[in-house]
Amino acid sequence: MRKEMMSAPYSNVPAQAVPLSWDLHADHDRNMAAITRAMAAHADRLPQGCSFDEASLLTNEWSQEAAKVNLTTNGWEHFNEAVDVVYANPFGNRYVVEYAFYRHETTNWRMEVMRILEGFSPLHMSLQRLLHSDHRLAVPHLSFKPKRGYKTDPELGQEYDKQSWGQAYSSAVQHMKDQAYIHAQTCQSTYGMFSYWVHQDATQQFYVKPRVNLRDDR
Repeated sequence: MRKEMMSAPYSNVPAQAVPLSWDLHADHDRNMAAITRAMAAHADRLPQGCSFDEASLLTNEWSQEAAKVNLTTNGWEHFNEAVDVVYANPFGNRYVVEYAFYRHETTNWRMEVMRILEGFSPLHMSLQRLLHSDHRLAVPHLSFKPKRGYKTDPELGQEYDKQSWGQAYSSAVQHMKDQAYIHAQTCQSTYGMFSYWVHQDATQQFYVKPRVNLRDDR
């Protein structure tokens, strides 16, 4: 009976997508190539004038130090860190996350090494469970900062004032919907707002993340 239920009726349901990952046992160039391919595949779908400026590695208490050593050994420079409290929708949960940021002279984007200290994020937890590996770290997101456009006077057709970061973020979110991205999670944090989007045709599980620092408006 159970075998019959799991066969024909579900034969058209896609298989689980494998997360984009960083393999601590693999060659650095191979890991970099995987991320740059993913960025290239989505670059044309971003809002005009936007580009990816961050990739992320999801770690836990056992893999965090290994990830940092892996990066610094391969020429990445640690330049900043932060701890944020994040409120996530649609499930209304909170988590505390620690970030360490790295840059490399050959890239125009930074690497974020993240570790959730308290609470949980459904999105990140699902990626960890899909990997089932101690040496492969999920790359949860490729991130970009929206551009601030100008408001236009509807009667005069003239640009008269720059958008706030909140308005720029709202425009980016609408763009994601127009480009056939599916919303996964929206977050409010210590520094601002961000959200995670997966493309409807994605074959690899990672998220495109528009983000804004609302403190920039002050």
